[in-house]
Amino acid sequence: MKILVPVESEKIASAQIDFIINHKWPDDLAFHLIYAIEPIFSGGSDDSDVDLRNQMSVWNKKIGLKVLGDVAHQLRQAFQNADILETVDTDHASEVILDIAEDWKADLIVIGAHGRKPSARVHISSVSNAVLCYADCAVIVVRPAKTIMHVQSSSDVQNSSALL
Repeated sequence: MKILVPVESEKIASAQIDFIINHKWPDDLAFHLIYAIEPIFSGGSDDSDVDLRNQMSVWNKKIGLKVLGDVAHQLRQAFQNADILETVDTDHASEVILDIAEDWKADLIVIGAHGRKPSARVHISSVSNAVLCYADCAVIVVRPAKTIMHVQSSSDVQNSSALL
């Protein structure tokens, strides 16, 4: 089974890894991990602007390689016989994911989602929504667990008010 795992951040990747590790899979597993770096556009064309964009691209690639390396390491520990590919690409995330899924003939995409409020989704393009709508294979959307603060007593409420 070929599973495509687009990775965006450590927090979301953690939820994806938890789902993958705790799910029962067939023995013949292959993973393709993707980190997509959105193109950096600018209104200017002077050299300092180009240098800054190049520095940001190098920095983003380093982040992508680190995140992918961490995810690959965890998957290799859990699935020792699985083939694991890692790709960092500079293009729009939804396009990268859909193109690789089609070319690699993925059986499943396990994609993370931020879980933004519905009102924010109207204004923010959602990669997971695009993948859900246009992928030729099954898609599972995984969200990170919400952090919940547990209050034990009224004094805890007073003490925690400084944190809010």
